[in-house]
Amino acid sequence: MTDSTDNNADLASNTESLEMVSLQVKPAKWNEVNNWKEEDGSNLNAGLAEEGKSPLLSGSTPAEGLRQGVSHFEDRVRTVDYVLAWDTSITPSDPFPENKREVYQRNLIGEGLELEEDHEYHGKEGDPDAGAEGSNVSTLKFIKIHVPKNTMANYAEILKFRQPIRKELCANFQTDDSKSIIKKHMVYDEGPILQEQHEEEVQKSRRKTYLQLLGRHKSALEKFLHQHIYVDSSTFPPVGFRYSTTYSRDKHYLFDDDEDNFFTPTSRARVAHFILDRTEFEEPPLKDPHAFGISRLINLGVYTAAYPLHDGDFKTEGTLRHTLLNEWGSVKRWYRYQPLDYIKDYFGVKVALYFCWLGFYTCMLFPAAIIGLIVFLSGFIHVDSSVLSKEVCDDGDKTIMCPLCDKFCDFWFLNQSCTYSTILSVFDNGTTVFFAAFMSIWAVLFLELWKRYSAEVTHRWDLTGYDTHEEVARPQYLARVERYYTMKKNKVTGQDEKRVPYWTVKLPATFFSFSVVALLVILAVVACVGVIVYRMAMITASAFYGVDVLGPQLSSHALVIINITAGVLNLIALMVLTWLYDWVALVLTEFEMVRTQSEFDDSLTFKMYLLQFINYYTSIFYLAFIKGKFIGYPKQYTRLFNIRQEECDTGGCLFEVTAQLAIIMVGKQVTSTFLELVYPVLMKYWRAGFKKQYWKGKLWGEEGPQWVQDYFLEELDIFSEYLEMVLQFGFVTIFVSAFPLAPLCALVNNLFESRCDAKKILMHYRRPVAVRVKSIGVWLTILNFVSKFAVFSNALIIAFTSEFIPHLVYRFSVSPNWSLEGYTNHSLSYMNTTELDWIGHNKTKFDVDVCRYKDYRYPPEHPNKYAHTTMYWTVLASRLIFMVLFENIVVFLVLLISWAIPDIPGKLKDKIRREAHMVNHIMLEEARKSKRDCGKPDMDSEAKGDDYKNQDGKADNGYTSDFSTENLDLACELGYDTKGWTNAKNAKRGEKWEKDLSKPPHDEALVHRPSNYGEISEETV
Repeated sequence: MTDSTDNNADLASNTESLEMVSLQVKPAKWNEVNNWKEEDGSNLNAGLAEEGKSPLLSGSTPAEGLRQGVSHFEDRVRTVDYVLAWDTSITPSDPFPENKREVYQRNLIGEGLELEEDHEYHGKEGDPDAGAEGSNVSTLKFIKIHVPKNTMANYAEILKFRQPIRKELCANFQTDDSKSIIKKHMVYDEGPILQEQHEEEVQKSRRKTYLQLLGRHKSALEKFLHQHIYVDSSTFPPVGFRYSTTYSRDKHYLFDDDEDNFFTPTSRARVAHFILDRTEFEEPPLKDPHAFGISRLINLGVYTAAYPLHDGDFKTEGTLRHTLLNEWGSVKRWYRYQPLDYIKDYFGVKVALYFCWLGFYTCMLFPAAIIGLIVFLSGFIHVDSSVLSKEVCDDGDKTIMCPLCDKFCDFWFLNQSCTYSTILSVFDNGTTVFFAAFMSIWAVLFLELWKRYSAEVTHRWDLTGYDTHEEVARPQYLARVERYYTMKKNKVTGQDEKRVPYWTVKLPATFFSFSVVALLVILAVVACVGVIVYRMAMITASAFYGVDVLGPQLSSHALVIINITAGVLNLIALMVLTWLYDWVALVLTEFEMVRTQSEFDDSLTFKMYLLQFINYYTSIFYLAFIKGKFIGYPKQYTRLFNIRQEECDTGGCLFEVTAQLAIIMVGKQVTSTFLELVYPVLMKYWRAGFKKQYWKGKLWGEEGPQWVQDYFLEELDIFSEYLEMVLQFGFVTIFVSAFPLAPLCALVNNLFESRCDAKKILMHYRRPVAVRVKSIGVWLTILNFVSKFAVFSNALIIAFTSEFIPHLVYRFSVSPNWSLEGYTNHSLSYMNTTELDWIGHNKTKFDVDVCRYKDYRYPPEHPNKYAHTTMYWTVLASRLIFMVLFENIVVFLVLLISWAIPDIPGKLKDKIRREAHMVNHIMLEEARKSKRDCGKPDMDSEAKGDDYKNQDGKADNGYTSDFSTENLDLACELGYDTKGWTNAKNAKRGEKWEKDLSKPPHDEALVHRPSNYGEISEETV
């Protein structure tokens, strides 16, 4: 605590001068490309360029010089790393917002941040109420935040940032062995990371790895890949490989920390957010132990937004935002790899890892889509030669089927289902069994390979060791805890905190929440039942009006049309329920009063996926596993609430599953993509246009400084993106045996989805704070569950929904030539029409004694009439045997794959160990060199000893602090280069060292942490 207090004093030494700067704000002129201009209109950057100086607006990215249009303070030197904003027309819930803002901003300056106020009048000019708190006339006010270099270095050490080691050190200590290891691991699927000194060798390795089997055409193919498939190196230059280690001010000799771009804008925003989230906004002593953090202030309405800035306007050429939009966010570039390193540099690891996973998932869909297309074309090509469709279409006019409903339906001919039977033969064939087994293995292979690929990516982005931080209580929780709290000691911090009682508040709230979830599940089932009723009513109407009203052509297509329209109605119901579920799940999770954000996210994810799983899959499960399975026979139908159940067509229910799956999957993807693109645009114009907020006669969000444009953008949350893709993964794997084209549809959607998402977040969403994550989190657990459930689901669909097993049994036990000739007649049983009780109510046109229905039962003249035949039990036993064998074989292969493919490649483990060895070697050698230098002062210094020392043995060359030469040994132990400290020109180095000695320990988890901040969690900063 003492160290923190001393550090506060050091950081706040310039508070008075900073406050004077923040109070004297004169907005500078701003042009369309967000470059600062002098009063005479000349461009400041252009002038600097003419003088041979680097432009002020250049920033730091993996490709130096790519970033332009960076926002600055009024001095045009300090960059704007973060922005606080509030709207005076909005009445905050807190009664003293001005006081809290004043205290909070003063404490931010004390923490080492530099602030500058900027506000513009946005209402009707001349309105005397403009700018008043709670006025209807909107005035936006902004606080620009800059993180100075000293503060940046302090918090970079606290947060354990990994920074690259100086190039010359890496070159000095790099061995041939390390070069070969680096060379083997610098080829990645999504944009190469090349070592600058060995780019030619890496490219040779790429050719040898991927093109050694392509003969003399490999050069042309490689040229084509580099020009049209790989990341364009002219737009996104390759990033050089450099060793990195955890940043430490004591080991300054390892880093180029004097460079302006040593800390990237995303790192600066992280530090600013870290401080904002932990700074108190009340004067001590605190009445509220949770009176800290920007999230709490936004919840109270003291501020309306806090965000880092985009890299200039997306229309400004030369900015990374503009470059990403034109290259990565362009649908025309769908065939190119994603520039993942630049995405990570701009949005942070969390967003980049989502697009990394999406890109890997899309690439893995290519083989699945190709094989699925082959399976579909195989069925489509052989549709004309299908024996079953010929028997239904050609000979079906001789087969009279029993009525489809009780009182109003007449007999019908089998050939009326000709269209249905023809389409069914495309999907229900022997190749679907192979494809279902393939996709079950593919799902597990995809997850195993993703673990390996993500291990390489996390190492590549220095995420192998991740930071932990103490997680703060959610402001929504703190606002509600006042009504129910009891005081309880925090076992971690030892402080008394307000906690919600478990038995009287939390448990009832959780029970109520899951009760509502169960009610919503029933609602989804009711929607499915409504579609069933529609389908039954339409089938009854079709059978009642018959050929005379509908015509022979429409009558033969009636069943197909009914199933398609039912699928469309089900899709509409699903989209409405999706909107309802999103809102209800959020409200219920808030009602549970979970304390931390990670607990809130986990609970929300579980409820959302459960509700969407039931919502989207219920109707498909019904068609696949329930419909037509327990109907009975015409004389004794199984009834529910005295209602006869739905029957499948003579060919089974597989086509209905296929149609429903295709409509829901494709329809959901199209509508979701459309809404994702339209919603943020509408919200932007609602905020800026409908509220009549203008700047110089134009709508906000289109003109003005970057911090104002970003204010009207939406907050970015990739939760919905993950949910959409995980649901799609379920469609691709769980029901793929019914719809082999599902991987192809997913592939086409994802190729455009990634580009549309990129364009959306670049244009219509605020830039998020860079968050370090080690994986995709709970979504990987859900994907594992889906992949295992898919094996069971596909086994059930093949065994009980499709006609594969009955066909197989018929070939081997009935057919004389192992063909399906005569199968249709063999699968239909006979019913005596005189035994149908309701036949007298019908005005039938048929004079028949028997009708046919789908089942294996004895005929009326048999002693065991209408009982199941031996064939029925044979088919049932075969179905069960197949399901057990399919599951066990696939599960065995899955376990074998999981065992054979380690999560982390062996070469990567060797590379990580080798890099750790090299970094330790570099650090040790540099520390030894620094320590040797301590004992070897310059000859000039020895000769001038009387000049640089006074009688007390202290430096006397303009250096007035209490630095003593007795501390040289301590400085050497800490790794400081003390050679030349005795020279007047190096006196400042000693001063800097002495200040560093007063800083808090480097292993301290947090600095200036409020006493009741929270508990340690496995979240990353």
